[in-house]
Amino acid sequence: MKELNEDLKSRFTELFVNYPKREKEKQIIDCVASLEEGFTEKLLALAEETRAGVAKGELSYALSPRDLVMFGEVYKALRDLKQALFLTVVNRYEDSQERKTVIARIEAIFGIQLIDSEETKEEQKEEQ
Repeated sequence: MKELNEDLKSRFTELFVNYPKREKEKQIIDCVASLEEGFTEKLLALAEETRAGVAKGELSYALSPRDLVMFGEVYKALRDLKQALFLTVVNRYEDSQERKTVIARIEAIFGIQLIDSEETKEEQKEEQ
């Protein structure tokens, strides 16, 4: 994620807006994405874990309500949970350790196994 340059930032007043409370965020996701039963709770748990990861310095990006809604839209279009999670969540992280961390959290929350194609490509390069 690129930071805004100081000259640009100096032209605006900064206002910090925290994430909505869990119930409000759930309402936003349910209203816009209307996911299957249980998905919203799992997404909220994942978002909270990424936010905690940023607070601990483990991750550089925390999922926003917009990211969760985007997941819902992609999932409804593709009907492929793993692909939707990769496109809208995992791909937010370029660092391989962050990707591993997020994949582990997704696997624990959603009860699925993900294979990172980027990691597989790296391993194949190392073997050659």
